[in-house]
Amino acid sequence: MENQSSASESALSARWSTRLLILAILGILFLTLFPFRFALHPRIAANRSPFLLGGRGKDPSGWNAFLNVVLFVPFGFAISDKLRSRARPWAAAAGLSLVSGVLFSYGIEFLQLYDAGRDSGWEDIIANGTGALVGSMLFALCGRAVLSLLSKSEEASAKLLVWRRAEWVISAYFAAWFAISAFAQMQTRLSNWHPDDLLTVGNNAAGESHPSWKGEVFRLQIWNRALPGEVVPKLSAGEMLPGLQAGLLASYDFSAPSSLRDQPNSFPSLSWTTNSPAEEDAPYPSLDGRNWLTSQLAVPNLVNELRKTNQFTLRAVFKPRETSGVDASIVSLSRRRPNLVDMEIRQQNSTLVLRLRNPLSGSRFAFFWLERNVIAENQALDVLFSYDGATASLYLDGMPSRTYRLGPGAVAGRFAHDMRPSALELYACGYYFMVFFTGGILTGIASRNNSRSLSLPFLATSIFLPALLLELVLAGVSGRPISWEFTAFSIGIGIAGAVWINAGVQPAGQLK
Repeated sequence: MENQSSASESALSARWSTRLLILAILGILFLTLFPFRFALHPRIAANRSPFLLGGRGKDPSGWNAFLNVVLFVPFGFAISDKLRSRARPWAAAAGLSLVSGVLFSYGIEFLQLYDAGRDSGWEDIIANGTGALVGSMLFALCGRAVLSLLSKSEEASAKLLVWRRAEWVISAYFAAWFAISAFAQMQTRLSNWHPDDLLTVGNNAAGESHPSWKGEVFRLQIWNRALPGEVVPKLSAGEMLPGLQAGLLASYDFSAPSSLRDQPNSFPSLSWTTNSPAEEDAPYPSLDGRNWLTSQLAVPNLVNELRKTNQFTLRAVFKPRETSGVDASIVSLSRRRPNLVDMEIRQQNSTLVLRLRNPLSGSRFAFFWLERNVIAENQALDVLFSYDGATASLYLDGMPSRTYRLGPGAVAGRFAHDMRPSALELYACGYYFMVFFTGGILTGIASRNNSRSLSLPFLATSIFLPALLLELVLAGVSGRPISWEFTAFSIGIGIAGAVWINAGVQPAGQLK
């Protein structure tokens, strides 16, 4: 009897080490290759073999090296059980774990040569190999105890999640996440914008750009909604589109007579901060670095309308005079005292900077999104910046350039470390994974006591329905459309969690 119990425990431990190894490999591949934009040709210096990797270097910070070590610790931990189970001594298992980590890391770095937006270098291989070695050492210290604890937790969960009780547990689990997600999504609303804001062209309200922006501005438009992507190219081409006036709060055509007046006549006219520039006969306002345009009064109606819909579209058509030594605001919605910028389009040399403030960014600061090398001297640029309550989209001359998703994943990412705009999509995927993979595990364990397989009705109530409900919650809080892409992703992750926890498990809780 004791031998049978020991064999069963050993089988459970082996099963858990296999699960952890699978999860570690998939997690590493996802985190290092996302968003999987591969090209046919490697991004390396001329006459350099791709097998020597990029050699361009990566982020040299200690924090980046630490994260690369931590990334491979679960891999080294899990693979050590497979190596030790073949009666190898600890030193040999540790050495093989190090070699496995280095080879796996090298393969990833090689693939990153073909992955747009990723950097390849030898620094990560060293850090990843070290992580695998650390994981092997942790397994030698406490591996058996950890695997035994996981096995006992699984057995206890299987006893807890009998059919009727499982319904309540799974419902309570997702209800808690719905509440957390709703609170997190509220942080992306425009609720902290201030009604004392001024609409300013060529600087911000506090006049912090010294000198102010130099160039010509042709058109400025603001809507209280996010424009559909399909209308943006037509709008940029000058087509008259039906329904485009819906939600148009402010529109300044600087080529028309009385061009400093809002055409719908809903908001204050713009005026020069000092004397108008000498080029009074110029067809468009020409900003010379000493003067800028600002609304004569605050625009509380504009701010309150945008806060109410939690959406906006800002379009500015302009031509910069120079691209060297420039760091100035082109268009902003901001306050004088204290100096706060709620929304801004800015030029830093040839880089376009977008700034957006909400509770997620903090009370004083705003998110910075950079689009490099898109501004050229004396060349007109049509910039359209749209926000649907959770996703910020940028269009340049009518063509989509970049999207930035703000949601519960971004909130979680901000708690983890400084938020990087390039990682916002990764944060979103990670959040959905955290919620639905765990939910899938609960569903998979509960299914053992329910039927001999994961039936469609059971999946519908425990995975499909929660995925749809979460999207409805997030869309309701933010005002954004439902993302069917993330709904499908959540369902797929939930099913993967159920399959993963049931790998090698017989129905009715009998383990092989």
